Amino acid sequence: MDKNELQQAVKTAQADQLQQQTRDQLYEQAQSLDIEGRSQMNKDALVEAIQAQSDPQG
Repeated sequence: MDKNELQQAVKTAQADQLQQQTRDQLYEQAQSLDIEGRSQMNKDALVEAIQAQSDPQG
């Protein structure tokens, strides 16, 4: 497994972990990350925003 494959595996595992949380748990995490517009986001949007905030370089 090369570095890119490992990074993708980690991202997938993190996404799975986020998907297992409730919307309220995700909202609290988004609040601690100061993600704008979080109150208007559904669960999937919160997951995406948290992932983007955690890894802004993609």
